[in-house]
Amino acid sequence: MENEIKVGEYVRLDDGTVGKYQINKNWINVVETNDKYIGFDIERDIVKHSPNLIDLIEVGDYVNGEIIDQIQNDRNPKLIWHLSSYGDDDMAFKNEDIETVVTKEMMESISYKVKE
Repeated sequence: MENEIKVGEYVRLDDGTVGKYQINKNWINVVETNDKYIGFDIERDIVKHSPNLIDLIEVGDYVNGEIIDQIQNDRNPKLIWHLSSYGDDDMAFKNEDIETVVTKEMMESISYKVKE
């Protein structure tokens, strides 16, 4: 990792897990919202880390049940977007709007492939 991760920052692991970085009884863990602790290798498993959850969101992830189609890094504050197919119900999310995250890797891991 190029810059040091601080306790309490959000991390995204290579398997799509998103949670808070903690040190607990000499173990380094990610704590998901359901208080599940996951051990991991800092150098190998962490893809991204940030004090802001929005920085870990990628196109294809779901935020508050809506798929993210676009990320605007050039805005202050940074915005992520769910674009409606009709164009009139587009939704923009700021960091403080994020309540739930389901990453695209998590969706792929629970999906059922109907045809090969």
